[in-house]
Amino acid sequence: KVKDAQNDLQKLQRECEEMRSKFHDEQIKSAAKISELESKLRNADTTTVLTRLLPSATLENRLKEEE
Repeated sequence: KVKDAQNDLQKLQRECEEMRSKFHDEQIKSAAKISELESKLRNADTTTVLTRLLPSATLENRLKEEE
């Protein structure tokens, strides 16, 4: 029984280490994606942001102004 318990413990330790490694990899990927998005946002000019994020609002305002 002791040998079985030791084997189970070693198996669980390996699984834990694999999960820790995968989690670390995902953290790195997420951090890289966040940096990429922050960079894009910093580099986007106001006009680009407004025309991409608020096209319907901009169109509505133009239509109201023309009336």
